[in-house]
Amino acid sequence: MAALPQEAQLFYRYALSARKAGQEAEAIRWMRAAASLDPSFAAPHLALASWFAFHEPSQALLSCATLLDLARQDFRLQLHLIANGVFFLLHAWFFGLVVAALLVVGLHQRQLRHLLQERFSTVVGPGPAAAWAWVLLFVPCALGFGLALPAALFLGILWPLLRAKERLLFILLAAQVVAAPLASHLMGRLALPLYADRAPFYGVASLEHQPYAPSHLQELAERAAEHPENAFLQFGLAWTARQGVDLADAEAGYRRVLRLWPGDDRASNNLGNLLAAQGKLDEALERYRAAVHLNPRNAAAYFNAAQVHTRRFDYAAASDAMAHASALDFEMVRRYQDGAGAEGTLPLVDQWIAPATFWRAMLRTDGADVTPAWPPAWRGLVEAWGWRFSGVAAILTLVAVGLGLWWQRELPLRPCSNCGRIVCRRCAKRRREEALCPECHSVAARAESLEFSRVLLGQRARKLNRTGRWAQTVIAALIPGFGPLAVRRVFGGVLLLVASSALVSSQLGIHGPFLYESRTGLGSATGGGLLACVGWGVIYGVSLLVYFGQIERDSLPMGETTRSRPTSPSWRLPRAA
Repeated sequence: MAALPQEAQLFYRYALSARKAGQEAEAIRWMRAAASLDPSFAAPHLALASWFAFHEPSQALLSCATLLDLARQDFRLQLHLIANGVFFLLHAWFFGLVVAALLVVGLHQRQLRHLLQERFSTVVGPGPAAAWAWVLLFVPCALGFGLALPAALFLGILWPLLRAKERLLFILLAAQVVAAPLASHLMGRLALPLYADRAPFYGVASLEHQPYAPSHLQELAERAAEHPENAFLQFGLAWTARQGVDLADAEAGYRRVLRLWPGDDRASNNLGNLLAAQGKLDEALERYRAAVHLNPRNAAAYFNAAQVHTRRFDYAAASDAMAHASALDFEMVRRYQDGAGAEGTLPLVDQWIAPATFWRAMLRTDGADVTPAWPPAWRGLVEAWGWRFSGVAAILTLVAVGLGLWWQRELPLRPCSNCGRIVCRRCAKRRREEALCPECHSVAARAESLEFSRVLLGQRARKLNRTGRWAQTVIAALIPGFGPLAVRRVFGGVLLLVASSALVSSQLGIHGPFLYESRTGLGSATGGGLLACVGWGVIYGVSLLVYFGQIERDSLPMGETTRSRPTSPSWRLPRAA
């Protein structure tokens, strides 16, 4: 038997239990046993790599190399890594971008509230209008429109007041909301190998390591008869029949595969093994030569040909074929030589469908045959409602931009010349060429002279700036990514928020929708808590460094970018004096 997957999972659980109890040596022994029982089991190699990372780097590198080799050969592991990686990337990007947009809206909430307040003041009066401006900021979220669409609408209204990078953030968010259904089509395409009743795979992708069962063979035979042009079903039927030592059906199945896939070297190699098992050594060698002709890097075909040459006592040809196999895949040769029989005979190597064949079939599947699929973590989002919601979101976003441009043209906003508070033509108080807010104007009006009014206005501006800076610093210390946004480093803040979203998702227990191996419990074997702490430390550190660094640069005099080094007095100074 090539593998004992259930026993390997049991040993893996024993290893986690032993490590949890503090028995390091026992845990390593059980984990290596799990890896030996099922060479396709990726979790033991990953666990050993993390355990050996700090005190035995050579062992950790060896486990990593084995894991990479496994990922290169196993389509299910590739699907698990790529599909879950795409899911987490989209998940983190979506929520990171939404939070960044909400924070930018928060930074511009004064402009937004002033726009709304001036429109409502003509209907309900200035006092209620100020309260309604606050209420309208939260009404869309309370009505069930989520967070992304309200953020896009508010940024659309603020479009004339945004900087270039903030406008690009709005465009990305709006495009993300409108194109959200495309994510379900992408997930649906990646989920094609998981369906046992749908083309093109019909569940064949999971057959490689399944134990043989006559009922399963019968089910495959019936489905292959229904779809005689599906090469995956024919390959799966031949593979399962070979496990059940039904050599005639297996041979017929591989011959059907070669009619459908004339260039498949693995089917040719497996057919050669069946012919060799039936004593047809010449025909077997022909199939091995055909496999090598189709793929000169097929080490298994060289290895099997060496066994057939040995049976024919052609030791020179056997040695030459074995040398080619060792040069192409030494680990495969060593593994099968370790499993030699009592008489020194080596087993023939059967090959499963190449991962590239699965990927080509998945990517070439017609879009009409792909059923959109929303992962469990996304099904509660309003963006998962489909293209109708996307159409409504696109229309509302365009309306918001048009409304913002119209309002800004009819009643333009500008900051107070002294404190920076947002004012418009209605509420601004003119003081020569300056436009002051009502509070600053009342402060200046109390002064008896122009110089004294400037002193009072400066004191008020410094007080407000100090209060605002303290508030921003507190928020920057609490929310990673807010610091760069507050100092106009928009995309740096977005990247930090995307990374934060990924860490929050992992800590909330959000799992990828594509499961390669069944979970065995007892928590993680790779020290996820330590990695999370390091990640949070890096994110907070970068966020605060960018924030305080930009504040320090902004506080330097005009034209000064770096602190000058102290220099010794020059003889020219007294002469110039």
